Amino acid sequence: MRKLMLAVMALIGFTLTATAQQTPKKTAAAAKETKAPLKKDGTPDKRFKENKK
Repeated sequence: MRKLMLAVMALIGFTLTATAQQTPKKTAAAAKETKAPLKKDGTPDKRFKENKK
């Protein structure tokens, strides 16, 4: 019974380790983001053209 429990725990451990090491795929939307200049408080700086919308 003890060997069976060890085998089950090892199987679960290997399964969780394998899924944790997979890297997420990057999307195209994340690559197209542009950084707008921000003020120190985190609000958009209206002195720049891309923030005047």
